[in-house]
Amino acid sequence: MFRSTDNVCSLYRARVSQSWSGYASASEANTFATCYSSWAYRDISHLTTVTATSYYGSRLPAHTVDGYYCNFDGSYCTSVYGGHAMKVNLPEPMAIRVVRVQAWSNTQLPEVFFGNSSVYSENPMIATRAETTLDPYYVITVNPPQDMVGNFLFFRSLSSYFHACEIVIIPF
Repeated sequence: MFRSTDNVCSLYRARVSQSWSGYASASEANTFATCYSSWAYRDISHLTTVTATSYYGSRLPAHTVDGYYCNFDGSYCTSVYGGHAMKVNLPEPMAIRVVRVQAWSNTQLPEVFFGNSSVYSENPMIATRAETTLDPYYVITVNPPQDMVGNFLFFRSLSSYFHACEIVIIPF
């Protein structure tokens, strides 16, 4: 929820992507242009290229880095159960502080790989399914090792759909 007083935008408990233009039509809200967070300025996800081994209908992998919070059609989802990977190609090899994935509520928790190979299995696994738990807002947070530099991130589902809305990538 956002609240604006004297043209000051306050963020309470909400997840809003960087392309959100503000919400001024509610009678209890004051008008404001846009509400930003400090995460949006450091997020490099919009500089990446995202591909996947499969996708369901129009739920394309590129939707995870388009800057818009998702609805079902504006998200990414694997096309069939299990064994598919989504690949995020970073703009250059770099160390990453944190990756956050806003997931759909029914997503299969993924394994996460990070490294310099364009083949997921040739990179170190940096998070297992047990380590990619969802918080109460369906966010998966992964912290790669600080000394690790890579060019590719992979999210691999094992036995069910991996369904992601938006990815935030914060480098060191």
